[in-house]
Amino acid sequence: KGLNAVHFGEKLDLYFEVFPMVVFASLFIYMPILIIMKWSIDWDARMLSATCFDPYGDEWQSDWGTCDASSGNGYCTPSGTPCQDYFNTADKCPLDYGGSGDGCQPPVLITTLINIALQPGYVDEPMYFGQAFVQNL
Repeated sequence: KGLNAVHFGEKLDLYFEVFPMVVFASLFIYMPILIIMKWSIDWDARMLSATCFDPYGDEWQSDWGTCDASSGNGYCTPSGTPCQDYFNTADKCPLDYGGSGDGCQPPVLITTLINIALQPGYVDEPMYFGQAFVQNL
């Protein structure tokens, strides 16, 4: 279609038919990439890194970070960050990818796909650092 538009000099077909088809098709290439990425990420480990534990309890493992339980509510994340009662997942997540989960909770991919068109450059639940920039290209 694109080569015909170029060969016959049909610029309107090229700009308003071929280019939008290429942009739309790129979404169907990006979506399987996101699905495979979501399958391959260990979400249990990511969610564990944003979970508060009692540093003196049975769940606390010896290879986790040192916890200063005197600050906060007495609980810490495995990285040793003291927890507060008002902390959400993004506050406790060590990945710092942005959004509501900060990279520690699995995203809803249909919402991600819809937001590519409705809110370009904004990712509520990113899976990797720089996802908002990639989706804005």
